[in-house]
Amino acid sequence: MADAMDKDEIARVRAVPLEAVLQRLGAERDPKDPVHNWRWGASRITVTQAVADALSLLANIVMAWNTAQMQQVLDHWAQRRGGSVPPELIGRIAPTRTEGINLRGIFRFPVERYIDKILPSAAAEKTTVGRA
Repeated sequence: MADAMDKDEIARVRAVPLEAVLQRLGAERDPKDPVHNWRWGASRITVTQAVADALSLLANIVMAWNTAQMQQVLDHWAQRRGGSVPPELIGRIAPTRTEGINLRGIFRFPVERYIDKILPSAAAEKTTVGRA
């Protein structure tokens, strides 16, 4: 299970602007429209699209976490009761429930902490640059 973040760490992560994350991932402001667009290699990305993609990623992370937690509960149930969970109960649960999540809030994550796992190519570039 992941380590919990304390309030100071959460505040520090929330202070990281989207632009800093995009730059860290190798994006540059698009000279044709530097206010709204970013270039990432040969493609362009708008700030709106970056936010939409981030929210989509967040939703997928929540569903994956929910799935893992639900599986632990089902495994524990099966262990304690000596059998499997009744199919009629399994059919009524889903990892896509989001009632307890404020999807209108601002989410900021310590991307730099996990950049090597998120973008293995970034780690390879660091290694290559370090050797040069």
